[in-house]
Amino acid sequence: MQGISHLIVPAASPFFSLLESREQAERAVRQFCAEITAEGLGLMFLDGDSLRPLVFVPGGDTVFWENSCASGSAAVGVWLAEKTKAPVSLALREPGGILRVESSRGETWLSGHTRLVSEE
Repeated sequence: MQGISHLIVPAASPFFSLLESREQAERAVRQFCAEITAEGLGLMFLDGDSLRPLVFVPGGDTVFWENSCASGSAAVGVWLAEKTKAPVSLALREPGGILRVESSRGETWLSGHTRLVSEE
């Protein structure tokens, strides 16, 4: 996606163990981003229907554990549809709630509930 790249890290990957140490995961997302020269990078830790997003934006030098990541959720849907060569429909459980993803080759839709947490 324009402006951000995503690396899907399934539970079976040896890199999934990065979740055991925030410091190691945050160091790794910075390193991976530099290696692929991305404008931004999201590590999407995927365990079944559970998604834990970690995002790094070098321009602002920010690393953030997201409560929900729309672009990362879409990337998961695209990746799964390509991997299985079949349409995908799933409800991803993220720290901030559930984001539904439907993806078939060439088209991805997201849906979920939103709420205003601050008017400032």
